[in-house]
Amino acid sequence: MDKDEIYCAPNFCWRSPVTMSEWMSRITVEITNVHVEQLQEITIDDVMIEIYAEYWNKYNPKNSWKSNPWV
Repeated sequence: MDKDEIYCAPNFCWRSPVTMSEWMSRITVEITNVHVEQLQEITIDDVMIEIYAEYWNKYNPKNSWKSNPWV
């Protein structure tokens, strides 16, 4: 199915989320920092921080990792 294609069944239509307007999105990601490093330079600590932050945000309120709450 092409990204602009619309699939319609008798009681609903489905359109790829890629074509949605930004105001319709539930989640908006803002990139705040970019840097380059070689793959083998990543440390176990870096990996654990990224994984932990991902799970924290998944199970806690929006932007809770960014707000840095007392825990």
